[in-house]
Amino acid sequence: MKTDENIMKSEMINFRSCFVASKNRITFVDTLYFYMKQLVILLAFCLFIISCKRHGEPVPAICTKESITQGANVTIKLTDTLALVNCSKRYTKQRWLMPDGGTSTNETAYFVPASTGTFQVRLFVSNDDFVNEYEDVKNIIVIP
Repeated sequence: MKTDENIMKSEMINFRSCFVASKNRITFVDTLYFYMKQLVILLAFCLFIISCKRHGEPVPAICTKESITQGANVTIKLTDTLALVNCSKRYTKQRWLMPDGGTSTNETAYFVPASTGTFQVRLFVSNDDFVNEYEDVKNIIVIP
């Protein structure tokens, strides 16, 4: 037969096991809350990085005012002067390399042919976000 003392001991054991289970549950919830908070912080950081994302790499493009242009080729006469315009996008720095080895950092470069033949003009562009230079090439065909 159970005495009052035995009943009290058995209820005390039940109370302790309930408290331990409850304590473990709280620990699990606290742990879950901690990791959820860390996840939210990580997501906020990722969104910040994405919002500060570069607008993109430079896209080099050489434009001419000549009517005879086929892709990368431009045909001019020996007596013409060809104006080459930088039509690039997303750049902060530019550098022209002319067929005679000369360079220019102006928005427009001029090519005055000294002889007939095929010549290459190169445009290098870059911006502050990218270390590399991006290049566009125009072939200039000079006819008599």
